Amino acid sequence: MGPWQGTAVLVVRALIKFTALDLGGIVGILADFLCGLAFVLPSSLIYKRFRTKKGAIIALLVGCLATTVMSIIANYFILIPFYVNFFNGKTGDGWATIMGMFNQLFPNATKDNFFLFYIFLSVIPFNLLRSLICSLITFLIYKRLQRFFNFIFATKKSKNTEKVDDVCDKTQQNEEENVNGIENETIKTEE
Repeated sequence: MGPWQGTAVLVVRALIKFTALDLGGIVGILADFLCGLAFVLPSSLIYKRFRTKKGAIIALLVGCLATTVMSIIANYFILIPFYVNFFNGKTGDGWATIMGMFNQLFPNATKDNFFLFYIFLSVIPFNLLRSLICSLITFLIYKRLQRFFNFIFATKKSKNTEKVDDVCDKTQQNEEENVNGIENETIKTEE
């Protein structure tokens, strides 16, 4: 699957979530969608170019970093400003409402140092951990699901079309040849 398929999955997921939420939830869905794009696009484009285990690891790590950076941007420019304004309408002082909730976790946080506490002690650790766990699961199950993906997305063109198993075997052989070719080139350059 590539960047377009990954983006389509994100859109469908956002639309499903969108139907069940109010305005506050919609802003969270937007931020979640942006973070998802930040993960899917770079990781799928890198893996599309380097279809090896090393390429997959690099792609997933870049995706983790990109989604963490996007989560910082989304929280700083979208989520927190929205919720300050949202709570202004309900309580008259949005920052007081947010700080009241936040001070239960971080008693030393003030409005002036809120973003330091929030970004470095909440947003970055949470998003790094979440994206690393998702990447590890993806890395462990992706190849096992490849036959299933190939079967689902394979199209029959004629009577001479190869069987799905043959296509999967050839794909796996090509990837192994790519890995062996890279290893052989590395050995030759070291000599």
